[in-house]
Amino acid sequence: MASQRKKFAASSEDVLSPGRVWQEGMTLFGWLSVFAGFVSGAGLAFSFLSYSGKNPVNVSAYFALFVLVQVALILALTGIYLYRKVMGKTLAGSLVYRMLSRAFLRLTELIERKGISRISAEKRRQWSALAGGWRALQQRYGTLLLRPFFLIAQLFGLSFNGGVLAATLLKVVGFDIAFGWQTSLQVSGEAVHKLVAVISLPWSWAVPAGCPTLSQVQGSQMVLKNGIYHLITSDLVSWWPFLCFAVFCYGLLPRLIFFLYGLFLQHRELSALDFDHGRYRQLLHRMKTPLVSTRGQAENGQKPLSPRKEDSAPPSSLNITEQIDHKVLEEGSARISEKIAG
Repeated sequence: MASQRKKFAASSEDVLSPGRVWQEGMTLFGWLSVFAGFVSGAGLAFSFLSYSGKNPVNVSAYFALFVLVQVALILALTGIYLYRKVMGKTLAGSLVYRMLSRAFLRLTELIERKGISRISAEKRRQWSALAGGWRALQQRYGTLLLRPFFLIAQLFGLSFNGGVLAATLLKVVGFDIAFGWQTSLQVSGEAVHKLVAVISLPWSWAVPAGCPTLSQVQGSQMVLKNGIYHLITSDLVSWWPFLCFAVFCYGLLPRLIFFLYGLFLQHRELSALDFDHGRYRQLLHRMKTPLVSTRGQAENGQKPLSPRKEDSAPPSSLNITEQIDHKVLEEGSARISEKIAG
């Protein structure tokens, strides 16, 4: 089995197989999401933290934009997941799943229309087979195909929060920046400090400086008619550890947990694939079939014919579903062999 797999891998180096297209496409999308997330997070934070020396950065607006919005999205995602889990609904019936599936199909068709005239006839045939086999692939493997898109979304969230943290720390280290809070409501500094203390519970026990004190909260309150010239610098710069820890704990850390959980689900779904289907057994039989060589009998004065080896069919001669099953079979070939041997 191992030798057959090595020969198959060596013979398919120049073949545009569905497994290779899928793997390279997901890798490309992953790196693009990391780059786009970091650039968008850093750019948004840089523009928000612009400080001219007159108006300090509004702590409430920063917290609402970079923390509360993400918390709302994370809670919504968690709530939908738990609801579908309790109600026993599958992801295939989800509106988001259907929208993503249709979007991927349209993207495949668009790429085929735009680029099919620029490639060779053999590549066009392979790409058409790949695009046509997507529906069969979707029906066979279900939500397993959607899992990489979920992981890519979490990569975007991780890099976005990383960009926000990097931009905030760079602004704090390299520039003189002040933070303050203000409100039109009749809210006292004590109430704001209690709220900040509750938000800081995940890290304040280990890093007390990550939560502003009552005097610092009161000293950083901005009143429009009074300006900021009477405020103390130590109070105005006391907010940045709180904001950085808030982005890390409520933005970056949940995304990391979702990403690791998505990897766990993907591994579990791959391990749970049933390889006892007839199509997989046919592929396994073709991969385990011994090579046969023939030699013609030499006549007087003639050189014997060289052996002719009947190798298994090259990957390019397989149809789209067989190529896809070859990729999936690589994950479970050892387990199939054990079952058949037993």
